Amino acid sequence: TRQTEITALYVEAEPEADASARAEQAAESFTKRGISGFRREHCQWWSDFWSKSVLNLHSADGLADYLENLWYIHLYCLGSGMRGELPMNFENGLWHSQRDIRGWGPGYWHWNEQVAVWPLFAANHLELHESYRNLFRRLLPGYQAWTQSYFGTQDPEAVNFLEVVRSSAPGPYRGPKEASDHPTLHVPKNRGNLILSSSLETAMQFWWAYLYTGDEAYLRNQAYPMMKATALFFLEYLYRDGTGRYVMDPSDAHETFERVRNPVNDLAGIRYVFPAVIETAELLGVDTGLQARCREAL
Repeated sequence: TRQTEITALYVEAEPEADASARAEQAAESFTKRGISGFRREHCQWWSDFWSKSVLNLHSADGLADYLENLWYIHLYCLGSGMRGELPMNFENGLWHSQRDIRGWGPGYWHWNEQVAVWPLFAANHLELHESYRNLFRRLLPGYQAWTQSYFGTQDPEAVNFLEVVRSSAPGPYRGPKEASDHPTLHVPKNRGNLILSSSLETAMQFWWAYLYTGDEAYLRNQAYPMMKATALFFLEYLYRDGTGRYVMDPSDAHETFERVRNPVNDLAGIRYVFPAVIETAELLGVDTGLQARCREAL
């Protein structure tokens, strides 16, 4: 009896890249190593993966055991779907019961996405967090151009990703400029999503990756540019009110209250990221002016 073995290969490629050529290279590599070689590599990868952390919980009512199972299931899902150039979408990743129908669209909704990847630091799996940070590194130049053209920020390095991003940057904003709710920046009165703090949470995770590794080259070349760009945006968005105090207004308190003054998520993020920017700039010996501005705002 003859048996035919069919192997499906999935490759990632930039829009301008030759996906067919990458698929052919992958097929050639597969042919050279064979199914047995790939299986050995696959099993070794998972063996190494599970050796990096362990969780052992038990309670009489079984709740702790249940939480332990969820922990392992979540890590398995991330280990299966977060090894590519970009992170898997939070909406079920590879395990979607509706085929390609996703109720939340193709975008990365940041709160949902970050909840999936935050535990990777404590679980000792920073390698799976790389795709999340790679997404925002790739988007940074395009979103800097969009931020300046949309909000009217003066510094071309300033960035805000808002809450939902896609795998490619939107490019400069060329739409109409409505009446603004902000004294110096363009903040349309009718904007429904003004969740600004997501960018602070992204910058925070770049900082965490440095704290995890202690890699100063990574801090200089990858983490600090993201942290600095985020701080520059909020330094322009903050302004002094009639009492002389800096305020964030208007801004959304996540999805609870829209267009309010000083939402706690913004203030908490600023009070975490600005000191990290100051510490990093001091360590790298750069941006004394930015350090001073962050201290003043704090």
